[in-house]
Amino acid sequence: MRSLTNPKWSDGIVPSRLLPMVAGAIVMASVLAANAAAQSATSLPVYEVTGTGIGEVQASKLATALNVPVEKLVARDSVVSFLDAEEYLAIPAVPVTEPAVLEKLRSSSVQERPGLQLAFKAADFAALEKLPVLEDEKALKKTSDALAAAGIHLAPAKPVVGHTTFTASFVSGDRAGTSLSHDLNTRVSYDLFTEAGHPLIGPGAQIQVTYDGSGKVVRLLYATRELKAGPSVKIFSEDEARKRVAAHFPPDARINFKLVYWCPSLRRAPGKKAPLSPKFIIPWYAFNSVIPVTNPKTGAVTETHTKIQMIPATDDPRFVPSVRLKASGRERVEASVEVRGGRAPYTYMWSGSNPAASEQAGASISYEPVVRAVPLHDVASERTSLARRETLGVTVTDANGIMLQENLTLSVIARLLPLGKGGPAASYGTESPREPDFAVDRIGWQNGMATPGAGGGTQVFAWLGDLAWPGDFIEPKPQGTLMPTPWVNGDADYSNWGVNSAAIVLNNTDGGSTGFDSSEPGATIAQYATAALSATDPTVTIGMLNSNETATTQYFNIDLTGSWTPVGPNDQLLWLLMDACDIMDATSPAGTPQQRWGPMFSGLHIMTGWNSEEQLADGSFEQDFAENILGVNGAPQTILQAWFNAAQTAGIGPPPAHGLPAAMGPITTGNVTDKDDYYIGKGSQGPTIMPANVTGWWYIHD
Repeated sequence: MRSLTNPKWSDGIVPSRLLPMVAGAIVMASVLAANAAAQSATSLPVYEVTGTGIGEVQASKLATALNVPVEKLVARDSVVSFLDAEEYLAIPAVPVTEPAVLEKLRSSSVQERPGLQLAFKAADFAALEKLPVLEDEKALKKTSDALAAAGIHLAPAKPVVGHTTFTASFVSGDRAGTSLSHDLNTRVSYDLFTEAGHPLIGPGAQIQVTYDGSGKVVRLLYATRELKAGPSVKIFSEDEARKRVAAHFPPDARINFKLVYWCPSLRRAPGKKAPLSPKFIIPWYAFNSVIPVTNPKTGAVTETHTKIQMIPATDDPRFVPSVRLKASGRERVEASVEVRGGRAPYTYMWSGSNPAASEQAGASISYEPVVRAVPLHDVASERTSLARRETLGVTVTDANGIMLQENLTLSVIARLLPLGKGGPAASYGTESPREPDFAVDRIGWQNGMATPGAGGGTQVFAWLGDLAWPGDFIEPKPQGTLMPTPWVNGDADYSNWGVNSAAIVLNNTDGGSTGFDSSEPGATIAQYATAALSATDPTVTIGMLNSNETATTQYFNIDLTGSWTPVGPNDQLLWLLMDACDIMDATSPAGTPQQRWGPMFSGLHIMTGWNSEEQLADGSFEQDFAENILGVNGAPQTILQAWFNAAQTAGIGPPPAHGLPAAMGPITTGNVTDKDDYYIGKGSQGPTIMPANVTGWWYIHD
């Protein structure tokens, strides 16, 4: 979904997003009835932040009550956390010692690159099936007793029990055609509410305790703020909210709304290092849409789910800023933004075709627009620039964490990007076709990976807006070639163009259980999404733009099989991060995630995603994930641990705050997997498992 228009100020596009706050909870009575009454209210209070939800003494008492070593607690910016790296998401495993098996694994693995450390562990599935799982009632009692012992008394809340489940399915060998599933842990989290029954959601409203089967705590998170009711504000109705966003969806889209209070992260402002210290938490409408897509060739209907976004439920200028964006220029874009209302100071995040625009943090920027070479003859010609339409965006965050976005499009002369040569072993890339709407997520990821001295490596590519193509995910045939129309026919492994040219890649977009959205050369944000990749249909659907810039849908037969690989010219993709709704849904009419996405693996180690709609978009999840794998705030976590930990930290709560993480990967001879991979330079990796050696698949989800 695109950003939302600010009704007071301009014709620019202004999407609104905000996040976190909280005040704990224990048992709650009649929350549903109160919430129903509150939904029809014409005014609601804003909540004043009077303090953080837990102090040093209480944190120590809580750790003691849960048998967590106090010295292992991480207390930072009023967030208390703990992670047992040995036990969190662990399954029984043993090292591989048989020489013949070791030789086979080594010979197929990517081991010539500096920084890669190979270590092969075999999953013990027989032991996994015997592991105990802590009963829900016991987990609830242990948690409530520990909170009481720490003297923590929470506001209205509903305790919720969840589990992270591991599944293995086998395609060859003695267990071919069989599968097993087992819960790895038991997690108690709290859905937090205001007195009127509205959900408090976001990374600043989280209390979570995760237990292994013996009742040992393997993960703890306490991130809340103390709140008291402040002044009331007039809120507009859900019907008005629907009118404000409806223009940005197709007529047949189902748009879902919920009135919530969004609580920003205590750790930092979005995309920043400094903690955020809001004085007020305001009411918001959280919404997403489900868009049916019919393939006229087959009649098949699939659904795209947009990321959850928000608009303020009030226009009160005391709490909601107004944003005006101005821009001009041809070979160089000059832009500035003016902000009124809300609470100063303001921070700014910029988005344009050139990722260098995002490195500027003031109220005005200057940058050179860029463009990829397409069609192919532009690569070999002496041309150095092209005329194009440039979409520029800015996200403004006030001191209360209120995020507003505005964008505009102008005609420019863009510099033609030269072809690169890929990157070193430690390298990352970014696909973000829905720019500038999703810029905050992309910037959070880039800021985390670029943490000084953390070892994130080199950014090989960052394709934004119409520079993010479906061809980036398609292996060209033959390998290492640049196709005449690479944006559709494939460039996944060409130089620094596609996903295979970096070790780890974030795909920041919208999606569904069977595919995800992309873009094409010349498309504007107003035309998003003009391309889609399907896991179940070899047809890529693309709305091609003709000379008068109107879209006519065309269909291309594209073979995605075996496209994601670290083996081949310029290829080094080990981990693909699908930051899009429902990509990794456990159930789908099209089959399991292994059936939908397994054919695309050709040495890819791990694919992560979401077993639900994705989190509200504020950039905290993406930045936390990057910092987790790099060990910025503690010991480095595995790719899998970092994804799940960051997702749970961003918010497990009542819809639409929920974001259920998931991941999958191959199994090979002797039940060896890549499940426990670390990022390059932070620990070991498993083998590169090519399709001929796949004996099964593992899948893990909340």
